[in-house]
Amino acid sequence: NPTQGYEEAWAVGIDPAGSIVVAGNTSSLNFPTTSGAYDTIASPYMDSQNNSYQDSFVARFNPAGSALTYSTFLGAHGIDYAQDLTVDSQGFVTVAGRTVPLLGGSGGFLGSPFPTTANAFDRTLNGNADVYVARLKLDGAGTADLKYSTLLGGNDTEHATGIALDPNNATSITITGWTFSGNFPVTPGVLQPTHFAPIDTTMAF
Repeated sequence: NPTQGYEEAWAVGIDPAGSIVVAGNTSSLNFPTTSGAYDTIASPYMDSQNNSYQDSFVARFNPAGSALTYSTFLGAHGIDYAQDLTVDSQGFVTVAGRTVPLLGGSGGFLGSPFPTTANAFDRTLNGNADVYVARLKLDGAGTADLKYSTLLGGNDTEHATGIALDPNNATSITITGWTFSGNFPVTPGVLQPTHFAPIDTTMAF
């Protein structure tokens, strides 16, 4: 029953007001959301056997943990996981995760891909699964809460494992993970510009 799915929490942080921010994934169509959140409508895909896939979620509790003050879905028609998050001194929540698109019989995508913003590094799904990086401000301003969202990947499969803020510049982040893609984007002068192993670890800035 997709209204009684399952949830997994993968990351937790504390915002400047002492509130608790949690990120993870849900397959429940009735996962609790709050008024004015970025996305209050679940978008997991349901197949002919009534199996639902999942969205990421970002939720905030008050400092006592007694009230849900913000909760949103983050994803599209497919399988979306939030793997880690970080919260900066201004209250911006940046989430690193993984999105797995659903392919139709003709090779095209079923439904909409993971949401990206106009200023994104990459707005096109690249392979079997891409990393995503999304920055939100949990203001309750609807779609305006999503400040930045991008994909990151090559022609095969990627997985994000961690995210951290630059201590000297809160707008700069480091993401870690792994990739199967020989054409994963790399920058000039890096330690290892060539994909050597069956699974290579990655670090993105």
